[in-house]
Amino acid sequence: MARKKNLSVALSLLLALSACATHKIAPPSERPAAAREFDRYLSEGILLLQRGDYEGAVRKFSAAQPLNPKSARVHNLVGIAYFRQQDFSSAEAQFLKAISVDPVYADAYNNLGGAYFAGRQFAMAERMYKKAMTLSPGSVSPYYCLGTLLLIQGRGDEGARYLARGIELDPQFLDTHSALAVDVPSPGADWSETYFIYAKLYARTGQLKQAFEFLKKAQKAGFHDWKRIMEDHDFENLRSDPRIREFIQQNAPLSPQGAGP
Repeated sequence: MARKKNLSVALSLLLALSACATHKIAPPSERPAAAREFDRYLSEGILLLQRGDYEGAVRKFSAAQPLNPKSARVHNLVGIAYFRQQDFSSAEAQFLKAISVDPVYADAYNNLGGAYFAGRQFAMAERMYKKAMTLSPGSVSPYYCLGTLLLIQGRGDEGARYLARGIELDPQFLDTHSALAVDVPSPGADWSETYFIYAKLYARTGQLKQAFEFLKKAQKAGFHDWKRIMEDHDFENLRSDPRIREFIQQNAPLSPQGAGP
């Protein structure tokens, strides 16, 4: 299976500033040297992370950590860098450290869920995603992540509800975010059905481009029951699309009953 994207891990690339702060932020020249060094290492590490130099990113973030031991964000970023290297146990350890520093850090719970997901600790992953939702109800990623997790366990209706909520919050999430749950490595998962349900949900909300893309992903993953497109009410808006008609005609031989119009 092609995996152009990894598990849904939320990257916050800008330092958060309180909207209700009443004090003035000191100019960079007036900040302590350690704080300036911390910011420099953090920025350099984020840039390396974006470029795919994960080992370099870990070195920068590790240099930043002693300069601000109470920074949960640094542990979270180190965890992301380890995760991208598929070192899931090290990633898990860093996300746990982030949570120990900041027990209400929603992103870290979501990312920890990703580490458990990748390690096939599905019950733990589910708990972490739900914790992230509780802490940050407006965050999109946990809904996509948990929805996908439930789908590959065969809990289709439940998973579809979470995915539908994610799509409602941000229908472009899968196109605009680089860290996604949909491609999390999980041996034995039935991705063909999972991708098909993604297509179904996007079709239901009128997102025809995304629906078509996930139908193609389902095809590559081995999906073959194409008659469901012709029978399912959610695909009604797609059936008149020339791309869909051509797609069904080309794949009709894969369906026992022939799904072509």
